[in-house]
Order: sequence, then structure tokens, then C-alpha cells
Amino acid sequence: MAIRYTVAARDTLSALAGRFYGESSLYPVIAIANRIADPNVIRVGQVLIVPGLTATHTVVAGDTLSGLAERFYGDRARFPLIAAANKLADPNTITVGQTLIIPDLTLAKHTLFCVPGTWEAVAAANANPGGISPSDPIGMLTGITNALDPQWFDIEYVNYPASFGPVPGGGDALLDALGRPSYRASRDMGIAELTRLINAHDGSFGLLGYSQGGAVVSLVGRDIVSGSLQGRRGDCHWVHALASPHRGLGRTFHLGNSLAYQGISGDNITETHPIDWFDYCLPGDIYGNANIAGTYLKQAYDIATEFTLTDPVAMITGIAEHIVDWANSGMLGPIDPARLFATAVDLNNFLRDFPHDKYGIWDIIPGRTALAHSAAHLNYWGPRIAPA
Repeated sequence: MAIRYTVAARDTLSALAGRFYGESSLYPVIAIANRIADPNVIRVGQVLIVPGLTATHTVVAGDTLSGLAERFYGDRARFPLIAAANKLADPNTITVGQTLIIPDLTLAKHTLFCVPGTWEAVAAANANPGGISPSDPIGMLTGITNALDPQWFDIEYVNYPASFGPVPGGGDALLDALGRPSYRASRDMGIAELTRLINAHDGSFGLLGYSQGGAVVSLVGRDIVSGSLQGRRGDCHWVHALASPHRGLGRTFHLGNSLAYQGISGDNITETHPIDWFDYCLPGDIYGNANIAGTYLKQAYDIATEFTLTDPVAMITGIAEHIVDWANSGMLGPIDPARLFATAVDLNNFLRDFPHDKYGIWDIIPGRTALAHSAAHLNYWGPRIAPA
């Protein structure tokens, strides 16, 4: 595996070769890998690729350095890199049985696990039967991932969460196979699947989630900070949750907006250190900014999350349609008429404006949408935090 190195004052290629390879005479490897014409000239702040020198190849009949460069790099012109790593005086002369070092140019990247709302994955699969795979980029989060620099990030979508792993196809067929799970049950399946992926992954990573996916990454993030995944805390650099029902009171993002309330679940997360944890929520989005003390939104959410999985509009519409019946039946507990009226007002405002799907449209701070802010932050810090 290759690494990136940022040149500091007084660095030289020979000194870097001594540091990374234990042999200063291997400096041509670094020079050739970075296409440096004059190995005596590098500048402070320059980012160099330092190839790994652990992979080998045993020469067989018919091998040539240019042929090996084509095989390993897709570029015959890179044969001088192999020659330099093996200190070959004549690149045209290699012998059968000779062991050659093949410099590794593969760069480590950060992996971002992206969890859309399960309802987004269902809708995408229904719209394209048989054409959606468990890792296809879909939904709101593509507004972030499409803007990320691919040299620093590998993107892995978690579209079909289930305790037994991703299921190709998805859509309503998947929901039928799972027994039409409730919103809460499907969320918990997402938590199980994301946890499985993290445990199977080596190296640095981050979590992105929107809506129900925001709930998933918030709850898994909490496990990383102080729960069963604490052993991976040093590997998790980012949690970016959009419209999470678990947004804690006062939780926002760097230079972010100030909101009066908290996530609608009431199970809100405020302990996020040491992760670079951003909670994005538009002011009128009651999923992430609900007046729990002054309304019955939490109680209604608790009821609705036990129903079969549906999209956010249908969920809030269902709450609005049934809130009076639930109040009259005692399902919401003792009723304060003023609090019930405030609940109806907040539900009406949400359904009128529907901020929940505006994270790529409405500015969350002047000049920036939430999606643009998240992408810009990741693109800035991705190169500055060494992938592992």
C-alpha cells in the first residue's frame, strides 16, 4: 500500500527513502512514482506518493519490465519504477526465477458508509425492478457523495439493511420477505447491518445518514463513542447525520445554525467526542427539531414508528390524521388542549413546507446547503487525515 506524504522543510528524497525504506539509495522510486524530473528539487507542502515495497513477482519466461508494468499498472511506460525498486542497471535484462519487487501504488482511502432512509431504497428499487444493487448510490446522500474527491474516499451505500446482510433487488419484495417490518424494526435492521460492515472493515471510516438513515448512523455513532463499538473509535473520523430523530439539544455543525429543540425521538445524543460529528437539521423539520416539551410529537412518533415502514410524508400525514383519535383514546396520555393545538400547528407547518426533502435546496447557513457544507468539509479534511 502506498502512502501520501506532505513535504516539510529540509526534506530530501534520499532522506525520505531512508525513512520509509531504510535505504536512502532507493530515492529514485519516489522520484519516478511522482514523475519528478529533478530529484534534488521538491517543495515544502508538496504531496508525494511513497510506494509500498512489499509486493513481489517471480519472473517467468516471456516476462519483460514493460509487460509487468502493463499488468500491474496498466501503463507500459511505468517500467522504470520496477527497475528503480530493484536497482536494475539494464531494464532489458531480467532472468527467469528472479524475484522482483513490484512497487505498490495503491493508495489508502477513507471509507464512508452511507445510509439513506430505507424508504428511499424501497422507492429506488420499485422504480427500477431488478436494477438496484445493495451498494448503489441513491437518494439524498448522493448530493454529498457525488461531490467528494474519489482519490480520498471510497463510498459504500447501505441500501438494504437486514440482520442477515444486503439483499439484491430490494423494494417491496424485500419488505414482504422481511414480514413488512415497522419503521423501528427496519431501523434496527439498519443498525445491525451497519455494525456488521464496520466490524468487517479495516481502517478509517466515516458515517453519513439521512432521515431514517440519520437515525441509524446516530445510534451506531453512539455505540462507537461509548458502547459496543468503542474499539473502533480511533478509526471513525466523521458522523454526518441529516434530519436525525436523535439529534441532541444544541447539536449542530461547524459554524452551524442554532435550533431551539431536539430530535423527535426524545432519545437524543449529545456525547460525540472525539468524533467530528455534525448534525444537520433545517428549522422546520420536526424529525430533527421537535418541541417535545410543548407538543405531543414524541408520543405520536413512538406510536407511528411501530407501524409498517413508510416514507416521512406518509408518516407525518398519518400522525396528523390520527392525532385527535389518539388523544381521545388516551394513547397520548393526559391531554393539555394548548399542547395538542401546538402539535397540530407544527404538523401542519411541516406538511405545508416539507423541509425534510430540502437539504440540497434550502441554505442551512447563508450560501450553503447542508449537502454542500458536508461535502466541502469532507473534501477539506480527507487529505489532511491520514487514511489507515
